[in-house]
Amino acid sequence: MSAPRSRVSPSIIHTNAVLKVCARADDLESMWDIASKLPERGPHAANCWTYTTLLQAIRENAKGSTANGENPENAQRRELAIVEGRRLWSIVVQRWREGDIIIDDTLVNAMGKLLLIGSRPRDWDDVLSLVQQTMDIPRLIPRLGSIEREEDGLARIRAPHTPADMKNDNSQITNDMDEPRAGSEFDAVAAIPRDIRSRSGPSTNSIPRRQAFVYAAPSNMTLSLLTEAGLKLIAKRGVSDYWSLLTDPNAYGLTPDAENCHMLLRVLRQARASAEALALITTELPRWGIPRSLAKTYRIAMSACARDAANPNAFDTACKVLDVAQQHLREPDLRTLGMYLDMAAKTKEPGMIVRALDRLQPGMVNLKSYLNLGPAEGSDRFTSRKAVEEERQEAIDLMRKMIGCYDLVLYEGARDFARKDGSQQQQLPDKIRTAYMERRSRLAAFVTREHDKRRKEKSAGGEVEIQSVKD
Repeated sequence: MSAPRSRVSPSIIHTNAVLKVCARADDLESMWDIASKLPERGPHAANCWTYTTLLQAIRENAKGSTANGENPENAQRRELAIVEGRRLWSIVVQRWREGDIIIDDTLVNAMGKLLLIGSRPRDWDDVLSLVQQTMDIPRLIPRLGSIEREEDGLARIRAPHTPADMKNDNSQITNDMDEPRAGSEFDAVAAIPRDIRSRSGPSTNSIPRRQAFVYAAPSNMTLSLLTEAGLKLIAKRGVSDYWSLLTDPNAYGLTPDAENCHMLLRVLRQARASAEALALITTELPRWGIPRSLAKTYRIAMSACARDAANPNAFDTACKVLDVAQQHLREPDLRTLGMYLDMAAKTKEPGMIVRALDRLQPGMVNLKSYLNLGPAEGSDRFTSRKAVEEERQEAIDLMRKMIGCYDLVLYEGARDFARKDGSQQQQLPDKIRTAYMERRSRLAAFVTREHDKRRKEKSAGGEVEIQSVKD
């Protein structure tokens, strides 16, 4: 297309397509080579989609696994990527200020997500300044290292996965007059008047018409971005303020989606606000028209109850979360049930443990059928081999937890057994004890058979594999 005799001359649309191909192939060298050849001005110059592709490619290339803790090499790679992204953003802001490009929420989100993969608390805090700069949404969480943050009594950021040399980088102030202030690339900007033109440049008639200097409009991506930043900054109240502002019909009027609510549930889990998590899934989700048929919703809500275990009302809240889950999920979520049973066991109170066991016992018949026969026709469960194997293991783990709970009630001298009517007695009735011993025996026998069956399957699979290698 760039050849002299080409019938089609390349435009920025073609360039953006090629850049996206390079980004998906993780070929950043070719991507930067193409981007470096773009003109600074004119119809073929980079636009907002060009910079969005570049920032997304930088982020994907820098991401690394942190499953086993922070890897110093990954942290350093992400640090260099963020520095590169900050430099690119300075160019974006300058062109936006001059009216050469328009910034949209997708571009802002790309830069914000790049900052959130960083290890420095300063990077997370700059997300709020980024939104203020590009959308004119005021900061509702004080800056790190500021007096206002100390006066508001916000929690100190622990950042357990942050390397030691990056952990204390909380200040936005520098004493070196020759160095730019940290985060200055996200300061508020003012538009350059349109009548200003370079005296040494071409004539006014040949200069492309400048775009109007306008702020980007926030979207649901912006709401998730601000919520995740507040999660990292441990600022629940600030997140609530952002939600109130962005969802207010008289302000921005955003309607949250499922991903927004899941991110908010994580903030409530961090703050041990189990009652607010329950209110969110029972009241707010229907008001916003969000379906309550996702197992992920109840997993996060139940984990919020588990984190709030010191609250004497947390177990009752967990029971109500389970009520909502049973009403809206076609099939019970095993992880949610496992967390619920763990909460009951940690209370060490026989009444609560029995309450949890009686609630889960009716579902054991269906669970055993699933382990023996597989998912039912029309089931929502995954059918891939790996997913089925993981869920089978979760089912066995749940049964083992139930056996442990039966042991707590039967064999560890449980007293003050609470009946459903609230009355108290000193010992478990013989009739109930016998019924619980039978339930425990059936579960233990079933778990043993499943263990033996899986061991034989693995042994047979290994023999077949060895035989095929010999052949």
